Amino acid sequence: MHEGGCTVGAALVTPRNSVRTIVKARELGVLKKSQNRQTRSHRVFYGFVGCAVLCVLVLVGMYGCASRTVQPTPTAVVDVSPSPTADIFKVARDVLRLKKDDATLGRRSKKKPQFIESHVIELLQGHPELLKKPLPQLVAELDRREVRPDPTKHVRLVPPMGQPGYDDLRVYFSHPLIETGATRPADNLVSAWRDFLLQAKHEIVLNVFDFDLLEIADVLVDKAKAGISVRVGIDKNMISERTEVKRVFDRLVSGGVLVVQVDSMRLNHQKVAAIDWSQTTNARALFSSGNLTQSCLGPEGDLKDVPAVHRPKESIPNANHVITMKSWLAANLINHELSKTFDQSLGLRGASYPMTGAYQITGPGVPPETFEAYPEPSFVITFTPGGGYRDVGKNILARVIEKSSGPIRMIQFAYSAPAVAEALLAKATNAYRTRGIFDFYSVGDTPFALQGWSQFLKMSGYRRLKKNGATQFVIDEKSPWVTALRSEQIQDLRSRVRIAPFPYGDKQVKVGGESRKVNSKVHHKILAAGEYVVMGTSFNFSKGAEANNEQILVFHSRELASKVDGAIKHLLSADPPSVAAEAERRNQFHDAASDLKDDLDDAGP
Repeated sequence: MHEGGCTVGAALVTPRNSVRTIVKARELGVLKKSQNRQTRSHRVFYGFVGCAVLCVLVLVGMYGCASRTVQPTPTAVVDVSPSPTADIFKVARDVLRLKKDDATLGRRSKKKPQFIESHVIELLQGHPELLKKPLPQLVAELDRREVRPDPTKHVRLVPPMGQPGYDDLRVYFSHPLIETGATRPADNLVSAWRDFLLQAKHEIVLNVFDFDLLEIADVLVDKAKAGISVRVGIDKNMISERTEVKRVFDRLVSGGVLVVQVDSMRLNHQKVAAIDWSQTTNARALFSSGNLTQSCLGPEGDLKDVPAVHRPKESIPNANHVITMKSWLAANLINHELSKTFDQSLGLRGASYPMTGAYQITGPGVPPETFEAYPEPSFVITFTPGGGYRDVGKNILARVIEKSSGPIRMIQFAYSAPAVAEALLAKATNAYRTRGIFDFYSVGDTPFALQGWSQFLKMSGYRRLKKNGATQFVIDEKSPWVTALRSEQIQDLRSRVRIAPFPYGDKQVKVGGESRKVNSKVHHKILAAGEYVVMGTSFNFSKGAEANNEQILVFHSRELASKVDGAIKHLLSADPPSVAAEAERRNQFHDAASDLKDDLDDAGP
């Protein structure tokens, strides 16, 4: 990402492998440049040699054209065919398996450099000849190379010749959007998942925190019975704690699906899937902010059993989104990450996952050999635990804010990350000082936005405390927001920090004379800063998420930034209260039920 000559990074800038790829291309003869003037006799000699070589190449090309299409190699890029790149991920896992008891997975030792997985993949991509080395020799070679974390660089993955890194990107929202003054209706996110999985012809892999949708389970079982390899990860605790998830688990297992009960150190919180990564033309990837549950994705909300004509308007799905794309690189990367998690022999949990930086995948129309650090369209992706050099908040999310320009929009389920708050405060202070206004709006899920750890509460200048067993919200005179901004500026900012609109939240409704409980959440994890967008992400902006199994994506895409603007316009169209106004309302109209829920939620995300 370039801005005014600056580069943006955590893994958001300088593509690490580009220069090395060009060097390698020169070694392989892809790039030619005469550096010494030749004598006339030398030119004649080389002319004869060149003609001879050309004749041989023509004969070879005529021989081979019946079996494959010969395509010109773009300037300054090494042709990475499907099998070597797939081998890179497999070899990286083999290296990890050999080094799983090595202390360098967690830290640098005096004798060996720290193992950083993205650097290994970069090295293997730039030097494919290393793939032929016996594994012990390869590991010894890696141990001789000093590598240090550099959050200003990412590793650009190179797609198969003639293909973009990704294409056919589609975005689905569980609620309407307001675009160019018109309202775009909500999408059915269950259908988005189902249609994605139905396209699979060879293999499926997915990992989710929660899973109670039997109709999706049936699709996976049908695919397994058709001979397709299907692997599914579900958080182990969800299987034991929720009978609905146990029912899905049993149906999958009895239907021939390989199901892994992922025993994460904290939460197995990913919502990600890939299909057909062994096929360059059919490989696809899916990223979701919501779990495979009725409450997260089902358009009917919690009361699916109630006929539509009698269903209360409060029964809606959580505010979520799904992104799908055609991408052989993304599908292989997802398979690699989930294979690490599912492989019991690796025993990866928490800090035992290797440190890694992040990867970049370029979009349609962008040559992968471009020297532009963050071309449009493209996206940077990493996974936790371990990704973003073990600090996604500081090394990725905060840097997006720091180096971007333009409006900032946030739609967050749980937001407590200090590094993100510090970056926003610096942005706000500068904007009010230089332009007199901070172009910012946010919508947070109401219960979490009012917690003591909530950065939305803190940027509103409040803190939460207990008095005589009751929750109260008071102005925090020592808040960095209060001390950095003038009174009129903090008042303006408070008006821009909103809670969820009606009908999100906990509700009691009447159905046929019976009282029923419904719940819906603002469950997005979205940030748009100028034309850079965090979407398709399971990662709540919190310190605790660093230890979870998560996926994090940052797109450079004005089109996606426009989608985020349309989403927040819809949520703001109902004019929800600000966090500050809701805090004052709770001070005035206090009730024990809210206190109890606050106490349960206050452990932090």
